[in-house]
Amino acid sequence: MNSILHSTPMGDCRAKTNRLALNPVKYIPRRSVLALHRFIARSNRLSCSDLRKRLWVASPMFDYQLIRSKRRKTLAIKVSPQGVEVRAPSWTSTAEISRFVAHKRSWVEHHLQRFASLPDRLALEKQYVEGELFQYLGQNYPLQVRPGKRHAVVLEDGCLQVTLSQRQQTASPTQVIQRQLEHWYRQQALAWLTPLSHQLAAQLARRVGSIKVRRTRSKWGHCTSKGDLQYNWLIMAAPPAVIHYLVAHEVSHLVHHNHSPAFWQQVGQLCPDWQQQRDWLKAHGYQLQV
Repeated sequence: MNSILHSTPMGDCRAKTNRLALNPVKYIPRRSVLALHRFIARSNRLSCSDLRKRLWVASPMFDYQLIRSKRRKTLAIKVSPQGVEVRAPSWTSTAEISRFVAHKRSWVEHHLQRFASLPDRLALEKQYVEGELFQYLGQNYPLQVRPGKRHAVVLEDGCLQVTLSQRQQTASPTQVIQRQLEHWYRQQALAWLTPLSHQLAAQLARRVGSIKVRRTRSKWGHCTSKGDLQYNWLIMAAPPAVIHYLVAHEVSHLVHHNHSPAFWQQVGQLCPDWQQQRDWLKAHGYQLQV
């Protein structure tokens, strides 16, 4: 596979449109010409609509996933344990994207090698068995499963204790334990992140909208243009200082909707050691599993 699958470059679409529109205009009445232009515009959108999908590209350097978007204005590249992802405006030519990727080659290969040296992600997946270690606020706690009348999760006596009812024990205990732990981590995340977000926002004389937690694949947090905040509840496995950095980062977006120098200066006012905490999250974030 040496090319993008199931796509037509935006430039090719425009070229077809221009060729179709050149000659017929002289010989068709104005009303028909307008109808022809509308037809061409619809055809152009239909033929290029698949550019918004995720497309896998094979190159001599490394494979990467290409995501085109009409809303994006610049080229961007991201490397993660899942692979390389390139985001581009819908009108960017394939040649320009290839030049951009080639320019970033050494940087991408460096991070690919770093991720290749990390432990297998599958080895980090939880089994939800007695004695297994779970991180909470940067500390490891062994899982303790015990019978009881009602299901519950508590952090007690240095253990993360999960209580299962008799019916739950006879069903599928592994799935029940996983659901209960995830529910507990979500509750802890809201209990921690909500007041901290309001506290830091008040220091900036800003107000926070809604605060939600969910498990996401690639983001630790998000701030919308309306001031709503969303956090990945897995952050509760990280040390408190890292959690503080994440909240400071997202709250700073209430003032600066970008990652400009002014934004990072704002983050530094809320979290003076933000660089250290950011580096920790980049280096150890993949280990935060529940």
